Amino acid sequence: MLRSDKVKGSTVLLLFVVEAVCWSATSVTAGDFDCNANGVSDAVDIRNGTSADCQPDGIPDECQVAEGVLYAYDAGPDLELGGSGNSVLALERFFLTESFAFIGGVEYEGVDLPEGTVIHAGLWLDPDGDGDPGDALLLASAAGDASSSGTGRIAFETGVDLGTDGTSFFVGLWAEDAPGWRIGFDSESLARQGLVLVANGSIDPHDLSGVQPAGTLCPDCDGDWTIRALGCDQPWCSTGRDVDGDGTPDECEPDCNGNAIPDDEDIASGNSTDCDANGVPDDCQALDDCDGDGFLDLCALQAGTGLATSYWTNERRLGPPSMTRVEPGIDFDIENGPPIPGGYEDYFAIEWAGALVSKVTGSHRLRFDADDRFSAWIDGEIVLGASSDPVEPGTSSGSVDIDLVAGQPVAFRAIFTEYAGNARCRLWWTVPGGRETIIPVSAFTPALDRDGDGVIDLCSSEDCNGNGLADDFDLLRGGSDCNLDGVLDECQPELDCDGDLIPDQCVAGELGILGAYFRSQGDDRFSELMLGRMDETVFFEWGSGSPAALLPEDNFAVRWTGTFVADQTGLHRFRAQADDGLRIWFDDVQVVDEWQDGGAGPNFDFEQDLVAGDRRAIRVEYYESGGDATIRLRLRTPADSDYTTVPMANLRPIVDRDGDGLADACAADCDGDGVSDATAIATGLAEDCNENGIPDACDLGFEGDTVVAWWRFDDPADLGRDSGPLGLHLEASGAGATTSTPVESIPRTGDADLGSATFDFSSRLTTLDPNQDLSLVDRRFTAEAWVRLDELANDASTPASRQWLFQRKNPTSDGRIEWAFLVQSGNIHEVCDLGVFGDGPFPTGRQLAVVLGTVSGDSDDKWCVLSDLQIEDGDWHHVSIGWDPIRSEVRFELDGEVDLQRFENRGLNPNLHRFAVGAHVNDSGAWNQGVRGLVDEARIRLGLAPLEEMLDRPYDPASVDDDGNDVPDECDSAGCTGDLDGDGDVGGSDLGLLFVQWGGAGTADLDGDGVVAGADLGLLFVQWGPCR
Repeated sequence: MLRSDKVKGSTVLLLFVVEAVCWSATSVTAGDFDCNANGVSDAVDIRNGTSADCQPDGIPDECQVAEGVLYAYDAGPDLELGGSGNSVLALERFFLTESFAFIGGVEYEGVDLPEGTVIHAGLWLDPDGDGDPGDALLLASAAGDASSSGTGRIAFETGVDLGTDGTSFFVGLWAEDAPGWRIGFDSESLARQGLVLVANGSIDPHDLSGVQPAGTLCPDCDGDWTIRALGCDQPWCSTGRDVDGDGTPDECEPDCNGNAIPDDEDIASGNSTDCDANGVPDDCQALDDCDGDGFLDLCALQAGTGLATSYWTNERRLGPPSMTRVEPGIDFDIENGPPIPGGYEDYFAIEWAGALVSKVTGSHRLRFDADDRFSAWIDGEIVLGASSDPVEPGTSSGSVDIDLVAGQPVAFRAIFTEYAGNARCRLWWTVPGGRETIIPVSAFTPALDRDGDGVIDLCSSEDCNGNGLADDFDLLRGGSDCNLDGVLDECQPELDCDGDLIPDQCVAGELGILGAYFRSQGDDRFSELMLGRMDETVFFEWGSGSPAALLPEDNFAVRWTGTFVADQTGLHRFRAQADDGLRIWFDDVQVVDEWQDGGAGPNFDFEQDLVAGDRRAIRVEYYESGGDATIRLRLRTPADSDYTTVPMANLRPIVDRDGDGLADACAADCDGDGVSDATAIATGLAEDCNENGIPDACDLGFEGDTVVAWWRFDDPADLGRDSGPLGLHLEASGAGATTSTPVESIPRTGDADLGSATFDFSSRLTTLDPNQDLSLVDRRFTAEAWVRLDELANDASTPASRQWLFQRKNPTSDGRIEWAFLVQSGNIHEVCDLGVFGDGPFPTGRQLAVVLGTVSGDSDDKWCVLSDLQIEDGDWHHVSIGWDPIRSEVRFELDGEVDLQRFENRGLNPNLHRFAVGAHVNDSGAWNQGVRGLVDEARIRLGLAPLEEMLDRPYDPASVDDDGNDVPDECDSAGCTGDLDGDGDVGGSDLGLLFVQWGGAGTADLDGDGVVAGADLGLLFVQWGPCR
């Protein structure tokens, strides 16, 4: 290779042979060629099979792929130069070596052009040898698509003979309509033969009069382009590519992925990986991808190769990525070209993931600069971009100091979001004792193997909570595993009936209060659940520290829940202090509301008049914004003269108002009266003759569910009547009644289904909900209904295609929605600027969806959860959502099929709102986007109702009552009351006992009238024979 080297202060032109052998063109007979110098003409070599000609073009393949030399001054690019024009021509001047007088093409490195840009290569003679290209003569040119790797070669049809030794000539590249172009440059090269022409229009390769030194593009940039001339001793060498050196032109080689590029060239250019180095692109082989991220394990574990990178053509990362690849780091500016050539200029998103490792131990400063949004996580903790406004486009920047241990990888994840305008994202670091640089590729690996066992962490351990970290690591850093079974408590909902994040066995019979600890992001106080644990009381002075290793020192929140048990009768006085925000509820009644930043000085007092043994549900919510962190809850009982910490003995870590030892949310309450079955039986409120733990009334049939509201739509004259206990009757406007129903009788209750409600685009049924009974976002609830849609969304592009089934919102900005359930999502994902969650397909418009807002006046300040489930026909369908803010999950259900979607809490908005069925109200108070079709049996319940308790599931009685006496037959021997002697048979001995008791009272008084008489005799004969 010809390059620039310093030897005693002068520049020496060095010639390196790329392929060991070059041949001279020797004619065997006049007009014949013998390119391989074997004494036989090329035509005869091809005809005899001595030489291959795979194209065929009459030239032996070995001559076309034979490499000559590279005329070059550079030692590789140390920077990329760019300019303001849309078109560019870059030249290098060389001097011919006569033994390699044929110039066959141009090779380049470090060229960055938009995808699809055509790049031209040219060869010019310098006729007067003065180095001024103004009079240069174009001798040959060729063109091709710019290489995505930045490195490539463009061959001329045949080599051009430039003549004698020392001839001055130019080779160069030009591209038109290529804004943001950048070309590799070696600023250390001393030859300084680089030239450039920048234009806003087309480039005329026949007129180079406007060419200037390359150094004019930037100060102190004298040097040479990384552009080289291909030289040979005969016309055909270097006119064909042979990346793998097997003597066969690439165009004749296999192309397993059908992309019109030979496999070896795919591998060489980086278009395909070949992690096992077998010469076959990995995408054509069945190799392992154990974590299913689209990156083969072999590639993902190659240290120092970059980050696993996914691109979306929308800013919300909806649907599967449009492209995945491994990138060396985070460093792009769209002014110098999009991150992917030819695309992703506006409204796109990028996610990088993998491992970050340093060679140095100590504090590292990470700094980013982005336009528009950027966030980064280390080991699951957000460290950069946490305060970036997620709504308004613009620029963001920030830095953080993190401790790294040399050679110890940490999990790294980052997300960039571009809205419109310029797009830029760069991530630097400063290692201990070093200077700030872009984080190099050597620091990144596409997957994390923390223990170095050669297995990706997420393949050797589960990631049950979906935080991108192996559960083993979560446990090591303090994740809760109270029952020591090796599984994170938060991932065992089957062992945690009340959803408090701790298995029931760990809280049974314990004292204290349960704390759920969250990481906050901006105003989203309960953004990410980090830890659930049992605390002795609510009294902490963390100062500038953190409650736990999993939590930051600032921007965290805690929710404590449990039961306060009074041990004295009289007035109980409570006093609370907090730095910063505080809210407290007793039995769901809010008694403190100081949800704002502030010091711990003021006292917030409240009183409760209690009787010894009273049990009250208590909930305390606290957040820390910055500075000191303090929360104190104290108590002054009737016997106390001053306030003291609430004793652990007065607290229970579950909400257990009836004291049966079970959380109220877990205790069976078959009749929905608010008293657990166990308590009802123990206190005599209910009979349990068969001692199966279920009240007899429920054994025999459906008695009720714990319902907030239930609109049956059975009575056209009172369409919005609420059958629930709170009387949340709906006012109808435009909604009608019909006798069309999904079922003749409700499977769960057995009640006749007499009618349903009809809706159109602007009709609705509403209630003001004055006591906020339907304000449910901060606790678990279930909402269900049957729907039959007369109109389906054609796509996900318009607001008009949305259909809202339930909505809690005033006629103001959509940002103030508390919660809503859509049965046709339409384009709702396009207006949820706070985030769109869901792992299903790209939005179709027909998906089920949940929408939540904040307190903002901005209509787009809301976030959405999209389901995989979608309604695609005009039949009746049962739909439901189960909302779980503790586990950050929405359970969607469609006709018994369940789809569970996780989300990140972006801020909840419990407030005074009206509630609507079948409709949506916009900012101006107009009703629109309603259900177009029928709705029936709309019901809302507290808690996550099991699927078997949905209205579309039949109630399965445990007992029968054939004799109609409201007692399970197994308790009265299936109606065998005449078996007075208990021998299992009504017969003569029983008749004798009846006559003994005749005329008085006794066990033979079968009709219960107080006297044994003829009626009792008749009943005995009815039962005559063996008891059933």
